[in-house]
Amino acid sequence: MDEFLLCRYGGHCSTGRDQEVYRRAEIEARSIMEKAYKYRLYPTKEQAETIRFTLERCRLLYNRLPDKRRFTYETDKTTLNYYDQANTLNERKKHVPALNEVHSQVLQDVVKRLDKAFQAFFRRVDEEKHLWVPTFKISRAI
Repeated sequence: MDEFLLCRYGGHCSTGRDQEVYRRAEIEARSIMEKAYKYRLYPTKEQAETIRFTLERCRLLYNRLPDKRRFTYETDKTTLNYYDQANTLNERKKHVPALNEVHSQVLQDVVKRLDKAFQAFFRRVDEEKHLWVPTFKISRAI
């Protein structure tokens, strides 16, 4: 593959067989490519309602978690991370019965995405780049 890059970008190939090395490496590069498929789903009315319900619960959770982070920081001067907030999901399920109908992995993914957004925000603060604060998600019709 290194010989391919040298030949491809104007470098000198040590083998003397420029075209052969180039072709062989190009074939190898093509065989590494992955295919992606896009599928259109046609859910039933019941499935569509379940999807809407799940997305709405995830949106509400995503909007409440940053408030908890801010409140904890303002009161205790401590920060919450993914593990701290993921451990509160069982308690939240007790107080909000609708969360019991959403799979736990889905709720954990919401917490992960929020934590990733905050990590990116604080990385940009450290780098003194354009600041974008994680914001609330709005409801959109499906």
